[in-house]
Amino acid sequence: MFKFRLEKILNLRERLEDLKKNEYGIAKKKLLDSCDKNIDIRVGNFETLLPDVITETGTPDFVYVDGNHTYEATMRYFNMLAETRPENMCIVFDDIHWSAGMSKAWDEICASEQVMTSIDILQMGIVLFRTGCQKEFYRVRW
Repeated sequence: MFKFRLEKILNLRERLEDLKKNEYGIAKKKLLDSCDKNIDIRVGNFETLLPDVITETGTPDFVYVDGNHTYEATMRYFNMLAETRPENMCIVFDDIHWSAGMSKAWDEICASEQVMTSIDILQMGIVLFRTGCQKEFYRVRW
């Protein structure tokens, strides 16, 4: 089951590349055609969108963070999500080793008491908030 989810996440990253090219309509259609219909895609500044999403949905199940690549902003996004008391949330942080600040943020996120599983796949980091699990850290090397 985990392998399937990881493949979905990697597939999602590929689809999100279209968003970076300002092809929002095409990317949204591709995502919705290839994934569950219970998806709400938002494109914009995390500073304004993330609080709105949290207010509207409570605790999102999956969040892909690829935005402001600073330590402060990454920690702010993580803390906003962690404050929702997630039990089964998955957050994917892109470019976790892009800068010293991003690496520092990634290390602190992994050390958070709320994060039970963290997976470093070099360019991206995946964190899982799973209650009742032992804390685990994985680093994929290739």
